[in-house]
Order: sequence, then C-alpha cells, then structure tokens
Amino acid sequence: MQDHFYQAVYAAVCRIPAGRVATYGQIALLAGSPRASRIVGGALHRNPSPGVIPCHRVVFRDGSLAPGFAFGGAGAQRALLEAEGVPFLPDGRVDLPRCRWENEPAPPPHLDKPTPPCYNDILSQRGCFTVQDHFYQAVYAAVCRIPAGRVATYGQIALLAGSPRASRIVGGALHRNPSPGVIPCHRVVFRDGSLAPGFAFGGAGAQRALLEAEGVPFLPDGRVDLPRCRWENEKETL
Repeated sequence: MQDHFYQAVYAAVCRIPAGRVATYGQIALLAGSPRASRIVGGALHRNPSPGVIPCHRVVFRDGSLAPGFAFGGAGAQRALLEAEGVPFLPDGRVDLPRCRWENEPAPPPHLDKPTPPCYNDILSQRGCFTVQDHFYQAVYAAVCRIPAGRVATYGQIALLAGSPRASRIVGGALHRNPSPGVIPCHRVVFRDGSLAPGFAFGGAGAQRALLEAEGVPFLPDGRVDLPRCRWENEKETL
C-alpha cells in the first residue's frame, strides 16, 4: 500500500515543471491522500532517483525549504531551485505567489527534455553521487524522454547518457530501475529489436505486454518492428 502511494507521489512530482514549485499538501492531494503531506515528505526523503524525480521542487506551504533535504541539505535544494530560475524572498523562503505550480496542463518536464546538467553537477559537488550514480541518473533521465509507442536501443541510451560504448552498463542500470512506475525501462530494447529475456519486472513477456499496450508493433518472430517505432530523439519530444 505504501509503495503504491510512494509511486503516486513520484509521478506527481515529475509533473512539476522547472522554475515552479509545489507544496507537500499539493502533492498529497494529487497522490490521492490530501492529509498525507508528512508521508509525502518521507517518500521524497527516500527518493530512489533524484536525477529524475525532482524532489527539490517541493517546499513547505509557507515557501520554506526542507532543512533535512536528503541530497545535500537546504543549501543544495536552494541551489537547484535557483539554477531553474525560482525566485526567493529576502528571508530565504521561495516566493510562492510568483512560482507556485497550479497543476497547469503541460507534459511532464522529464519527457520534454533531459534533466538539466546543473542537477547532477550540484549533487555531485556536494558528494551525493558517485561516478556510477551520476551515469545511472543520466540513463534514467534519457529513458524518461522516450515517448509511449516508441522504443530506443541500449546503445542509443548510452550515447544520450554520455558514454556511447556503455550499453551493457545501461542494461545494468535499467535492471536496477528504482522506480519502474516513473522510469519506463520497458521501452529500451536490443539493437535488433529483441526484448530483454531477463527484464527485471516480469520477464520478456511482461515487457512485450507493456509495449503492446502502448501500441508498439511486433514482427512475427517476436522482435519489435524498429523501422516503425524506433525513437530518433525527434524534435517533438525535446
């Protein structure tokens, strides 16, 4: 039950665009439990993928930051928000009237564009990421850009994550996907269109079911029909 609520929290937080913030109460409401703002805080403190799920965009209802922000403290949270253009008041609180997100209809920011480099850079500078963590976060951010109905190859994701020859490491990162309800690892396939026999969330059969539900076409031999659905990092998803 708690896992289900946590996933709803992470999905809601991923909708907050850069340059805006939401309160813990707002996220609790969007996640289906209006009185669970404290549990939202607990979920964000355990954020499994801070480079993808932008927990720094959640603040208290008076605009103050979390003194116990899990990824470097309030100083890191402020640095991340300022890098996105969020305005602050002289007393250190976010200027909510100017930047509060009101659940405007807009595509999730992690599908629009990759995570801003400043995010991983700031967290790395503060000792929150190892080199492998940094690459894994880049992989997860790249995978979140693949739209429903399209697929990418492990090699494509390695290239987007900054290490073109690291396709096997991409596979390892996706096998350890910390939030499959947010990071659509089922949309990554081998370069010939075949699925991962060791797909971590139910095997190749589950991966195929997820892709078919999104309209991805398959060949008679069970491989994805890449010429018809391969994502080419098109402009409409940038």
